[in-house]
Amino acid sequence: MNRDELEKCVGNMTHSAAIEHNEAKDVLTHDAKQRERIAELDGKVRILIRRENAANKRIAELERIATSLWDIIDDIDTASDMAKGDDGWYRKRVEHKQRERFKYGETDGYDLTLKIKETNK
Repeated sequence: MNRDELEKCVGNMTHSAAIEHNEAKDVLTHDAKQRERIAELDGKVRILIRRENAANKRIAELERIATSLWDIIDDIDTASDMAKGDDGWYRKRVEHKQRERFKYGETDGYDLTLKIKETNK
């Protein structure tokens, strides 16, 4: 699921829950069942908002990782310009720089696992 699909899905869930929540709150009643339903909807809205915030934080973390990995590639490209035919210097620089990728993920040679900083709230 890409970012747009995720945002649309979370947005739709949040929007529909908020509408149902507001409709329930607009009903003025002393009925215990209605108060329970309002409390239940309050909880659902809070959960959806927490999920949306967590998804946004995860997206931001993935964007940070992608930017950092892009910077490594850009630094290697710059090293190519700086080397000007000094293959030994270039190779040494690239070998050093490429190791930085392991700050952001690890692999067994087949699968990539990103090191995503999880947030509690």
